[in-house]
Amino acid sequence: MPTRRTVLKSALLSAGAALVPLDRLLALADEDAPPYNLDGFQNYADYKRNRKLNGLAPDSIKPDPTNPSLQRDARRCMNCGRCDAACMEQKIAHWYKPEDLKPSVKTLCMHCGQCVSACKYDVLTEKIEYFDVGTALARSVRSNNPDEKRVYVATTAPALRVSLGELFGMEPGDNLQNQTVAALRKIGFDYVLDVAFGADLTAVEEARELRARLDSKTPGPMFTSCCPAWVTFVETFYPEFIPNLSTTRSPILAQSAAIKTAFAKEKGIDPAKIVNVAFAPCVGKKYEATRTENAKAATYWNRRGEFRDLDYALTSRELGAWFSYLKLDPSKLEPEEYDPILGAGSGAGKLFGSTGGVLRSLVRQFYKDVSGKSPSPETMELDAVDGISGLRETTVDAGDYKLRAAVVCGLAGARELLDQIKRGDVQYDVVEVMACPGGCVGGGGQPKINGSERPTDETRARRASGLAKIDKDEKVRVAGDNPEIAAFYRNFVEPEGEERRETLFHTSYQKRDVWK
Repeated sequence: MPTRRTVLKSALLSAGAALVPLDRLLALADEDAPPYNLDGFQNYADYKRNRKLNGLAPDSIKPDPTNPSLQRDARRCMNCGRCDAACMEQKIAHWYKPEDLKPSVKTLCMHCGQCVSACKYDVLTEKIEYFDVGTALARSVRSNNPDEKRVYVATTAPALRVSLGELFGMEPGDNLQNQTVAALRKIGFDYVLDVAFGADLTAVEEARELRARLDSKTPGPMFTSCCPAWVTFVETFYPEFIPNLSTTRSPILAQSAAIKTAFAKEKGIDPAKIVNVAFAPCVGKKYEATRTENAKAATYWNRRGEFRDLDYALTSRELGAWFSYLKLDPSKLEPEEYDPILGAGSGAGKLFGSTGGVLRSLVRQFYKDVSGKSPSPETMELDAVDGISGLRETTVDAGDYKLRAAVVCGLAGARELLDQIKRGDVQYDVVEVMACPGGCVGGGGQPKINGSERPTDETRARRASGLAKIDKDEKVRVAGDNPEIAAFYRNFVEPEGEERRETLFHTSYQKRDVWK
C-alpha cells in the first residue's frame, strides 16, 4: 500500500512541481534585500510543496503571548501553512528571517490579522475579550452600589454595518446599522455612537493638515494614518516616511478622546467611570488601544494614568459571538437610531470602511475648505479610485490646488509604492493606505465565509458596494457639513483653543527598534 508521502510525491510530480532535496535549498537562495524567507523558491506554493516532500511542516505563525491582538491554540493546528502564506502575501512579518531581529524581539507582527482571517481551523484568533466585557457590563447593570456602576458607551465602525449580518443569514453588503444599535442597547449599553462621527472628525483635521503641508511646501506626500497596521508597518520597515504620516488620530481614537472630554462634560459623567468599547472589523485596534497615545483625555483632565481613551476594541466576529451567546439575532429587531452628541456621521464618514473611502472623504472636505463650495459631482464620487485592489491614481482640481492623489490597500502594494516614491518614480500630494485587502471591509476581524474561509474579493466588493450605497443615500455627504461635527467644533473645539485641539486629536509616531 502506498504511503502518504509517496502519494504526495506522485501528486506533486504530476502537477509539475520542482522537487529539490533539502540540502540544495540554501544553494538556490539569492536573498539580497529583503531576505525573502523562501529558501530560493520564487513563490510560496513551491516552497511549501518542497517542505512537505522533505517531511517538514509548513511554517506557522506563533504570536508572542504578550501580543495584544492575536492568540493561538496549538492543539487545533493542522500545519496547513495558510497563516504563513497570508503573512507572506502581505510581505510583512514572515517575509523576514527571524535572525534579522534583535533577540529581545520574539515575533514581528503588524497586527493586521490577515493570518487570523486565513486560518480555517480557529488556531489563530483575535484576543477574545467580549466575554470579559460582557461579564463586567452585566455586573454594572445589576449592581445597586453607585461605586460599582459604570457608563458603557459602544461605538460601531463603518464596515461593521455591512458585514455583521453575514453571521445572521444576511448577504454581504446588507445594512444592519440600526438593528445593531438596538441590539447593543438590549444587552445593556447606555449609549451607542457611530464611528462615522469620528471619521468625519478625522477628515476635517486631515484636510486642514494637508492644506498646511501644501502651503508650506512640505516635501513628499501626506499618508493617511487611520489604519494602525499601516502605521506600525511604516514605523518598522520605512521609518524615513514617519514625517509623512498624517498626525491626525484614527477615527476610533479621535472619537474616544471626544467621548471622555466633550461627551463626558455634556452628560455630567466622570470620564473615569466611562467604559468605552469600540466594535470594529480590525484586529489591529486591539493593539492600537495599547499604544501610549491612547490617553489624551486623561491628560486633558490632568489625571494622567487614571484611564484610557479607548478601553476595549472588539471585532465584528466577537460582537456576533456575543449576540449568539445571548441568543440575540439583531436582524430580527426593530431599528433604532444612534444617540445624539458625537453619535451621527455623514455619508463620507461611512465610506472610511472601504479602500478609497478615506481619500474620497478627505478630498470632499479639502475641496469645501479651499473653494468654499460643495464638491462637484466628479469630485464627490472620485470614480478614478473605484475598485478594491491595486494602485489607483487621480488628480483633483480644488480651488487653486491640483491634488495628485493615490490609493493602495494591502501592505505588499504599500511596500511597492513606498519603494517607487523613494526612487523618485512617482510623486503625490496625498496617499491613502489600508493594510487589509479591500480596506476595512476585508479586515482581520471580519466574518469568514461559512465561518472558516477567508473572504473573497467578491465578498469584499459587495461589502464596499453596501457602504457606497449608504453614502449616496445620505443627505449629508461632506464631513464638515455634518451638523453634529459643526456643533462639536463650535461648542468644544474652538473654545478650547489650538493647543487642546492638537493634544486631543493629533499624535506622533516613532521608529520601532527591532532590527539587529
